[in-house]
Amino acid sequence: MFLLNWYKEYLEIKAECDARKRDINFCSACETLKLQLAIANDERKRLIDKLLEEPEVEETSKVNISDLRPLMPNRMNWNARRQILEAEDRAAAKLMRQNSETTKTAGSDKTLTVHEIEKELGVEENAS
Repeated sequence: MFLLNWYKEYLEIKAECDARKRDINFCSACETLKLQLAIANDERKRLIDKLLEEPEVEETSKVNISDLRPLMPNRMNWNARRQILEAEDRAAAKLMRQNSETTKTAGSDKTLTVHEIEKELGVEENAS
């Protein structure tokens, strides 16, 4: 008899608990969180399915392998590069020397005094 009473009590408690579960109103935040969780789970499932799919092979663009050449690096050994750089530096130095010589000779040909420069500019003072 004890077991039957216990089982009867168990069923009553279970029915009461089920009734409470039906009467519970969830807050809107909980509902929103459930919805967001369901969306996140769905997106994750679709992403995993997409990653696990075998890629589709496109046969429309066939490449003739016999026409392909291996890519060779465009490298120059250091000695050749050094010679090129030194030649460029020599040419730049030569131009700089020529430029400095022409400016020196142009200035030494005609040295003007302050009075002559004032005459050229027309600012000489009339001393009357």
